[in-house]
Amino acid sequence: MFKKYSIFIAALTAFLLAAGCSSNQSSTDSEKKVTLTISAAASAQDALEEIQKNYEKEHQNITIQDNYGSSGALQKQISQGAGADLFFSAAEDKFKKLVDDGDIAKKDSTDLVGNEIVLVVPKNGDSPVTSFSNLAESEKIALGTPESVPAGAYGKESLTKLSLWEKVKDKIVYG
Repeated sequence: MFKKYSIFIAALTAFLLAAGCSSNQSSTDSEKKVTLTISAAASAQDALEEIQKNYEKEHQNITIQDNYGSSGALQKQISQGAGADLFFSAAEDKFKKLVDDGDIAKKDSTDLVGNEIVLVVPKNGDSPVTSFSNLAESEKIALGTPESVPAGAYGKESLTKLSLWEKVKDKIVYG
């Protein structure tokens, strides 16, 4: 997990440097105030705010304007003309639509990070669940709503592939 976070920080920093600076600017141009707009999935907010705080300390001429929301809502905003210097989508299909529609140039798109399904159980050991293989023994299971949350769609897909969906679907609490 730390490795993915480190890669994410490094990649974001590189993107911010590229977006905020240009090699053909004079030294006075590079000191001008620059505002970058980042539209990002709400699930990335904590990580991006930490990165932003550190980045703005080192680059005092750059201000980052955040726009957090669902990947679908952000995709609609961008397709309707809302400006964004960077777009971090949690849903590949929303990003792909912007590329397919010409709102984002394919050459300017990069797959930076990925999602990974995880199983979280209480630390105190009160749960009978120790792995996906005995997930059906759980009383309740929290999952993002598959129709509206990318992590929920990935979760449902994973549970289906593990032949667990039918066994657990009545125990799911959606969020």
